[in-house]
Amino acid sequence: MCPLCVSSCFRWSGFVEISDTGVAVITGRALPTRDRIDEEVLRLETMRGALRDDRDRRGAESSISRLEELKTILSF
Repeated sequence: MCPLCVSSCFRWSGFVEISDTGVAVITGRALPTRDRIDEEVLRLETMRGALRDDRDRRGAESSISRLEELKTILSF
């Protein structure tokens, strides 16, 4: 998907530079729709099930929780 075609999205992580001439967003992952958020939750749940390390598992659970909260905030 062309980044210019996305009118709004959730920035997962990355860097944003705002200047007088424009805005630059560099991100590893952007989630523009409910379907994309649901796909990411499913991916994290699958990954979480395969993780053996408790710290990594908690990290996946935290990410899932944030995405579920985002869906609530966006009224998805």
